[in-house]
Amino acid sequence: MIDRDKWMERAIAEARAAASEGNAPTGALIVQGDDILGIAHNTKTTDSSGFAHAELNALLQAKNKLGRHPEGVTIYSTLEPCAMCLGAITFAGIRAVVYGARDPEGGATRMFREHLVYSRLMPEVIGGVREAECEALKHLPTFSKAP
Repeated sequence: MIDRDKWMERAIAEARAAASEGNAPTGALIVQGDDILGIAHNTKTTDSSGFAHAELNALLQAKNKLGRHPEGVTIYSTLEPCAMCLGAITFAGIRAVVYGARDPEGGATRMFREHLVYSRLMPEVIGGVREAECEALKHLPTFSKAP
């Protein structure tokens, strides 16, 4: 039995860490069986990079463990992935995406489902895991520890 709540709790902790560093409160982790292959949070502000989304940071951590055709790998994110992240997840061969809160402005799961090519490649998507907690993260104040 997959304990999605347990894994999402880890992603939520990462999101809180992001907020405490002054970043957008999003966390992600990549799991295979009982092993965490990558765990990260959004670092766009602290890294001054528009690419430093939680999902991409987790993918970069996991890249050497994923291999070319990963089996049984799931990514958990507190927020519905954007097009950039969902594209990277899809092309990394990850077969399942679990997210907490929908992102009506930037989330890309609907767009990918309706796309001629991406709809065939897209991983299984499960939304709404610990949704209320993940939704509340969107309203966390971010504060920087830097002077």
